[in-house]
Amino acid sequence: MQKLKQHTVFQQTKDRINTELKTISEKNASDLELEDLWDKIKSSLTSVAEKELKPDKRIKKQEWMTNTILELMEERRQHRNKNNDKYKELHRRILHAIKEAKERWMQEKCDEMEILQAKHDTFNLHKKNQRNNRNTEKEN
Repeated sequence: MQKLKQHTVFQQTKDRINTELKTISEKNASDLELEDLWDKIKSSLTSVAEKELKPDKRIKKQEWMTNTILELMEERRQHRNKNNDKYKELHRRILHAIKEAKERWMQEKCDEMEILQAKHDTFNLHKKNQRNNRNTEKEN
């Protein structure tokens, strides 16, 4: 539903649905029984929804999360309960990548605060500090 709020996605989906319905009506829809017609309409609507409105698999829940970590997590999910050694190896790689990403993210935040402090911008320094404190409280 979130994707439909984007105007371009909404327009593309609307156009695809209209073309699908036109092809059904052109194929002698009057000759089909009601159940068959409904099945065709239903299947065309679901196929358009799957193609156009498919949710993104990777969702960043943390600011420090990277696409590489998300890809490793997806790969680890595929090996769950199948290949235990590969699963463990991927899990170790993920933990290592998470540690590095968090460290990099924290360093960037510290650098930003140091720049504000060097400029003697105590107002924005205080705001950034409060924002960072709220974010870390949410994580814990």
